[in-house]
Amino acid sequence: MRALELSSKRTLSIVEKPLRALNSGELRVKTLFAGVSFTDLIIQKGFYKYQKEYMPTPYTPGFEAVGIVTEVCGASDIHVGDKVAILRRSGCFAEEITTNESEVIALPTDADLEWVCSLLVNFFTAFHALHNIVVIQPGSNELPRPKGTRYHWLNKVG
Repeated sequence: MRALELSSKRTLSIVEKPLRALNSGELRVKTLFAGVSFTDLIIQKGFYKYQKEYMPTPYTPGFEAVGIVTEVCGASDIHVGDKVAILRRSGCFAEEITTNESEVIALPTDADLEWVCSLLVNFFTAFHALHNIVVIQPGSNELPRPKGTRYHWLNKVG
């Protein structure tokens, strides 16, 4: 199985990695699409605040992917052949992803996987920004913005 790997020298390479046997409660997904987020880019440049703690090199980047389940080990609500989205801390830039059910979201059979993949991290980033950083109050129609910025056009959100 091929995967993208980030080395300690900040270089990216495609490497061969063996597939291990699944443990109970795990599943394997054939990756069809993987999204590239801003955080993936700053990790590659070495600027991510939590990189040493959570992503020591060599490291396979990728927070989000969509694909088809190819194996399941143990009882699960997810089955072989299901379309799923995956959100995790790393490892999505690979042909196959071994994960557990808590990191997958079952998708409808007619889901547009490319479209779904483009929404995953982007949605959570926007949600976090609007609910935890600028904290929009119920009934507000103003988007708070830092003083001294040029975002004059961001004065109405609803």
